[in-house]
Amino acid sequence: MLKIEAKVTDGVSDALKAFIATLDTDKRTGLNQAAGQAANTEAQQSMHAFNQAGGWRGKRYMTGPGRRQGDFGADLADGWNFRTASKDGATISNGAPYYRFKVTGGTITPRRAKALTIPMLPEAVGRTAREYETDTGNRLFTIKGKKALFRKDGDSVRAVYALVARVKQSPWPGALPPTDDLSLAFTAAWKRGLDDII
Repeated sequence: MLKIEAKVTDGVSDALKAFIATLDTDKRTGLNQAAGQAANTEAQQSMHAFNQAGGWRGKRYMTGPGRRQGDFGADLADGWNFRTASKDGATISNGAPYYRFKVTGGTITPRRAKALTIPMLPEAVGRTAREYETDTGNRLFTIKGKKALFRKDGDSVRAVYALVARVKQSPWPGALPPTDDLSLAFTAAWKRGLDDII
């Protein structure tokens, strides 16, 4: 799970910091809650826009059976949630599957098999090799000296999955909503709430 914490005192004047310190704990917590929810809404909107602009589509992007373009990115955008608020700030987080990996990058290795199966055809995306065989009725097989799983394709064969020992991925550019936009949303909501108190 990824967490982002925000504090309204970050980057404000000493006079405003002193004024904020005079507010009681309940008022500060309430302001931080409203501001945290605004930052969460900004995170969701920003990541939906990133998704709609094709931000998650790499050069080898494929959509598999039962999936639509953008489903993965929509799940990541919807994964943003307001977590907590206190007198000192607020926390939003995203627990969507695979999101942390998109932000930090890293190496993927197989858990229960000798190799990772990397889809080479759209109908293989989102399916294990076993699911592919069951769903399509095509038997998969290896060819000595080739690092792939193949299927019969008429009189020839066609590679369905590449077999690799590991995949190293860099952090995905734009995987996090812009920090400045989150800060602006947080601060704007906090100031609106402060205007209501004053």
